[in-house]
Amino acid sequence: MPHLTRYPGIQLHDLDEARTVLTKHLAHHRIEVVGKNNFRYGIVAVPLDLTTVSRVFSPTPRRIYTGFDDRYYTVCLWNEGASEHLVKGRKFAVGPGQGMVYAPSCETLSVPGNPVSMDAIVIRIPAESVRAEASLLLGPRETEEPFEITLLTRSAASGE
Repeated sequence: MPHLTRYPGIQLHDLDEARTVLTKHLAHHRIEVVGKNNFRYGIVAVPLDLTTVSRVFSPTPRRIYTGFDDRYYTVCLWNEGASEHLVKGRKFAVGPGQGMVYAPSCETLSVPGNPVSMDAIVIRIPAESVRAEASLLLGPRETEEPFEITLLTRSAASGE
């Protein structure tokens, strides 16, 4: 896989532009800056066949409302920073070496943790591909509803 650092990124300083770019490459976003901070957000997005791999980073404390597309499962892996996520009434705290898997059509609220800066890898995988692979492994399903797999993951290196 190519290194994300080899691809040009976009540095965003305008909230409206950030919403547009993040919605195009990741999912519908509504971003609010927490406190009286200058807004900065960066993204590098690399389409790989049907999957998109992105790096997102921001030193700005922010509250993000995200509505994930019904066509994708989304995996977010934190390199730096921490945040709390509210998904269907469940709260998840995420930090370095951890990640979240979001089911299609999932809605989440993300608030900054400590430290507030964030650097994460985001992978969008077509839901149809996930369903096809699952069908091969588990047999056919009676419903087309997405697997409810919104969950927290931890790397072996995180020691938890």
